[in-house]
Amino acid sequence: MNIETGQAQVIHYMPYLHDLIADGKVDLSDIITHPLPLSEAKHGYEIFDIKMDNCIKVVLKP
Repeated sequence: MNIETGQAQVIHYMPYLHDLIADGKVDLSDIITHPLPLSEAKHGYEIFDIKMDNCIKVVLKP
């Protein structure tokens, strides 16, 4: 049995994706369920890990 892994080459898509978001063509509010201050990073990782409070994506803001 072979197990193969790889990394997604998403870095090439970042400028395009950023522009879509900045231009308002993509709304991320459906997936960003928990915007938190950086000071609550530990809590953010915990709720994401156990999917507490229907957590889909945590975004930490400085």
